[in-house]
Parts: sequence; C-alpha cells; structure tokens
Amino acid sequence: MFSLPRDDRSSVADWVELELALDPTRNSISKAVVSAVLEQEMGANADEAFLSDVWRLLERREELYRNPPFEVNDDLVARRNDVAVHDVYVACLLFSLYGVRTSRTDPQLLERIAAICIEKYLHGTSFVFGWPPLDGIPKKIGERLALLASSMRERLADYPQDKYKDRGVDVVSWKAFVDEDYGQHRSGQVAILTQCAAGQDWASKKGDVPIDAWKQYIHWASPPIRGFVVPGVVQDENWHDMSVDCGLIFDRARLCNNLPDPFPDADLLTSMHNWIEEEKAEATG
Repeated sequence: MFSLPRDDRSSVADWVELELALDPTRNSISKAVVSAVLEQEMGANADEAFLSDVWRLLERREELYRNPPFEVNDDLVARRNDVAVHDVYVACLLFSLYGVRTSRTDPQLLERIAAICIEKYLHGTSFVFGWPPLDGIPKKIGERLALLASSMRERLADYPQDKYKDRGVDVVSWKAFVDEDYGQHRSGQVAILTQCAAGQDWASKKGDVPIDAWKQYIHWASPPIRGFVVPGVVQDENWHDMSVDCGLIFDRARLCNNLPDPFPDADLLTSMHNWIEEEKAEATG
C-alpha cells in the first residue's frame, strides 16, 4: 500500500486513484477503507462530510478524464478493467502525492511529458528548454536560446546572462503556419512558454514565467502566452484564479487527455515505467 502523505481531500483522492492504478489486489475502494487508512496513517478521524468531499472530487475527475480508469458508484470507487492505465497518468499521481523524492527520478520527466502532450494539443512542436538540458541540447542558455529562435524562425535580439539556467521556462511549444510560397514558415505563430511544477506543493505554486524578459531576448512577431504544468488535478473553485495567475494550465486531466497514441518517445516510456516499478516495489516491499 502506498503511504498517504497528507490528509487534505485532494491528496486523499490522489491516493485512491494511485491505489486502484497500481494495486492489482484492489478492484475497488470504499469510504470505510479510506477512513481506516486516514486513521492508521495520519491519526485523523474522517467524518462523513470530509469523505463526501473526497468522493465529489473523484466524481468530478471521472468527468474530466477522457478515458477515466475508475468509476464512482455510491460509496465505492471501482477500477475500470476496460481502460488501460498509462504510465503518464501514474507518474503524475506520484509527483502530485510525493514530488521528486528520490535520486532515481529523471529530473526532466515531467517536462518531457509536458512537451509531448502540449505538442499533441497544438498539433505543433515543443522544445524542452529547462535545466538540466537534454542530451544534444546546449548547456549554455544563450546557445539554447539561439537554437530555439532559429527553430521557431523568430528574431533573436539579446541573450540572458549566463547565471540563468532556463530563465523560468521549462518547455516552449508553438504551432507554425505552412507558408508554401516561402518553403518554410514565417515568424508569427501561437507560442506557449511553459513552467512545470513537479513538487508535491504544486498547488501553492504561482507560475512565474518572466514574459517581459523573454520579449527582450526574442522579438516575437506575435507575443507568446504563459503556460503552467502541474501533476495534480486543479479543483474547480481554484481554476479561474490559478489560470489568471499562471496562464494556460495543463493539469493531470489535460495531460492525459492529450496523450498521443502511440506514445512517441520509447526511451522516456521505458525510463518512466522503470521508475514506477521501483516506486511500487518500495511501497509494497
């Protein structure tokens, strides 16, 4: 059984999802089971109002997922055996509950997932810009920025100071036009500068992409927008204010709903699967 790190309703709902996704001995979880786990793990007594709130969150998540891997039936949350559980879904649950807690976690895992899912959403292109850079990507931020501007065919105007690692941006995504008369696309396109929050305190983050600084580095023909990736599911009551603060939000539901099939990065899939199996072994061993 996975540990329950916090007793807030969102974390408890995450725990229910994770247990159903990874514990083959569980076909369903009841309110009574959740209450017992809360008392055992946290020393907290869950009243009916709290449990009902958790169940309402799970019902809402069932609506948000395009292919929900569970279904809520009265006091039970049951696994749907007709829906395959994707490793991206499980990885997001692990990040949401525990953050980046082990050295075996790929430090760019969430960024790489985000790049693929935002690319699918845009039907465009993504560039993982964050630190540490991926293999084959320049380590110096100025060189990375020049490569990005060239790839996007936008005008490079200035360079960040070398002290910056990624200047607050983990993934840059864009949807270029096909300009047949020129043989290659011109500047001026939808562009998203995205920050990713993999830590378990993601709900308290206020994505701080410094758009004004990036406008100095690249003279965009059309201004980019901010994006924010979180591994949890943002609650409805927080959605609007968080969107105003952080920009275009890609939470777990949106990431999972924009998974390409087949998944295009076999190495990432293998790395992610191995990490999940290690976390599972530690939790059950």
